[in-house]
Amino acid sequence: MEPTQAAPSGAYPCNDPRSINQLLRKFQPKGKYRHKVVLLIEELRTINIAVQSQAFCMLLRSVMELSAKAYSLEHEIQIVKENGREKPLVDLLRDVVAHIEVHNAYYARLKLLHGIFVELKRKDGILSLPSMNQVVHNLHFSIAVGDICRYFNNIFPLLKAMN
Repeated sequence: MEPTQAAPSGAYPCNDPRSINQLLRKFQPKGKYRHKVVLLIEELRTINIAVQSQAFCMLLRSVMELSAKAYSLEHEIQIVKENGREKPLVDLLRDVVAHIEVHNAYYARLKLLHGIFVELKRKDGILSLPSMNQVVHNLHFSIAVGDICRYFNNIFPLLKAMN
């Protein structure tokens, strides 16, 4: 008797770009102030991460910042500091995560947002401004595709929660 092949599960390792593509295909941002987020998500879906990894990072950071601002506006979280300047993305995301954990028992119970804190602390993480400045200005700096995939899987729960 010949062994039968199992049908593919459709799951991919978290360091595989197909895992990102799978998440992005299912992701549908909703809510006020999300029109640009939707546009950028559509662009992210078209990027071949293995070929255009740095462009993917830049767009993803933009999506995270716009999502954080939209969420903040909807939930009356301050996006500017007392001196009138915008909060750095790291501070804004901390405020958003704190709000989500207090007001959304699902995320608080499962602690799905832990990965975002790991990324926020990293000086070379996908969301850090220094990393994005290095991508733009440093001739030798880049973020490896496998790292992008891992970082994305760490921060996706927050992206989903904000949208």
